[in-house]
Amino acid sequence: MPCVSRRKAQSPHAEPDDCRDHPISMMGNPATGGVQSAIQANVDPGRHRHSRIPTERQYPIAMPLAFPARPRHPTGMQAETDLETVLLGPVLPDRACGDCTMCCTVLTVDTPDFQKPPGTPCVHLASHGCSIHAERPHICRTWFCAWRRIAAMPDEARPDRSGILVSLDFVREPRNCFEGVSIMVRMHPDSGAIDNAMAGAILDSVCDRLVPVWFSDGSRKMLMHPDDSVATLVMSGDTAPPHLKEEVAAWREQYAVFTTGGDR
Repeated sequence: MPCVSRRKAQSPHAEPDDCRDHPISMMGNPATGGVQSAIQANVDPGRHRHSRIPTERQYPIAMPLAFPARPRHPTGMQAETDLETVLLGPVLPDRACGDCTMCCTVLTVDTPDFQKPPGTPCVHLASHGCSIHAERPHICRTWFCAWRRIAAMPDEARPDRSGILVSLDFVREPRNCFEGVSIMVRMHPDSGAIDNAMAGAILDSVCDRLVPVWFSDGSRKMLMHPDDSVATLVMSGDTAPPHLKEEVAAWREQYAVFTTGGDR
């Protein structure tokens, strides 16, 4: 069964998917019926809880991060490229975009040298791919989706094959500590990734690190990692029970710049 948990469909951290101020993000058309009903019909909460939410000792030992007070895509992309390498890993030499041009259509691009609205094919996108590939903008040369970086993601998770685009997201004005810098798993409305279990496989491949993971169908986004109980404790500052203390402390330390209060 797809490893997308029912509890996330009813999560207090499910929010409208409003990413239009991101310099580079995806906003697809809202899916008819939404992802929530599909999630509720295809769940295995027990296995998903244990496979997706590792204990604190399973996280990478060192995460040399220095988040800015307001994470964003500046006019120069070097900072984001470096942070994406730290969090997602370097670009894999044995993976190539091939015929995939999903990012050329679904992404919002807002940089000094190039702008494109979400859900609209790039003006330079032709039947054979980018018509200005040799002279493409800097953002197009330096940005890579998570499939190009994370070896644990299945080969069939390539965006044009799976209908899911995974990327590191930066929010200028985060509404909570898990929005500032996060992994966004965005499913195209026409994707069958929940029914064929690809969505679960992709989530399993990215929910193994101290980086928040959101899942979206273009109309709603749901926090998938960390677990609801951990996320609530991290944001509230309440004392964590013994069995969650280490995990909550790890998240609070990692994302302290985005939150206030709380005992670490």
